[in-house]
Amino acid sequence: MFSFLLMPPASYFSCGKADDLNAFLFASNVLPPIFVLANISRDGGDADAGKTVSPFWWGCDVTSLLDDICAAGYNVVNVDYGLVPDCRFPVPVIQANQALAWCEAHAGEYGLDMDDAVIMGSSAGAIIASQMGAVISNPEYAAELGIEPSLERDQVRAVVIDDAPLVYDEFSLGTKILIGNYVRGTIFLSKEEIHRYDAIQWVTSPYPPAVLLGSEYHNDMRAMDAALSEVGAAHELIDPLAERGLEMPHCFVASERTDEVARDAFERMLAFLADRTD
Repeated sequence: MFSFLLMPPASYFSCGKADDLNAFLFASNVLPPIFVLANISRDGGDADAGKTVSPFWWGCDVTSLLDDICAAGYNVVNVDYGLVPDCRFPVPVIQANQALAWCEAHAGEYGLDMDDAVIMGSSAGAIIASQMGAVISNPEYAAELGIEPSLERDQVRAVVIDDAPLVYDEFSLGTKILIGNYVRGTIFLSKEEIHRYDAIQWVTSPYPPAVLLGSEYHNDMRAMDAALSEVGAAHELIDPLAERGLEMPHCFVASERTDEVARDAFERMLAFLADRTD
């Protein structure tokens, strides 16, 4: 049996609007934790578009992917983050790092094996997950963002990057508007800002083992795949377009209960994590 716990947000967020942020946890025994960076809202990903889903939504179809990860033997921590216009990059990355620090300090209370951690994100959360992988493994990137990593590289067994838009120069206009707004409130980002944002450009050989899920942003995931291959970092790219000739919707793995392609991706993701967690 898994229980639902609500962790107090203001105790770990020191930037942004802490009173609006939550971290939800399904907990059972001491298990490897998967930190899912996700702002799950009814209407989208900005501060004016809706609030985070109530804890009472857990266990329904909205969070079925997280429920099934939990059922596979992981403690799932869903970490919320600040939204534009109140919080812009790199504030959500700083918040994610602070959430990890809070969980490290309270691991015994919540059954979290913080030496066996996984960081996961989908869409905007996947951007943060990719950046956290670089923060933890590349001291130059951590310094660039002004972050002191809360976890050592060896504590993070894997990252899951689910369809992250990363390669700014190849974005559609719509995606440039979204990401440009996240970074600085404009599509006219400097080369320095793009370099700072794109975790691919900061990949080094110690980057954590990574699962890459590509659908709408399959080209970005292929670019990350190439970067990880170049430095010899362990990873697996799951790309239905390349593998099957199938165009899948954004973050398709969330449909793993009803779609066989998504289910195959989900099972491959779990197998990758099982090989790297205790």
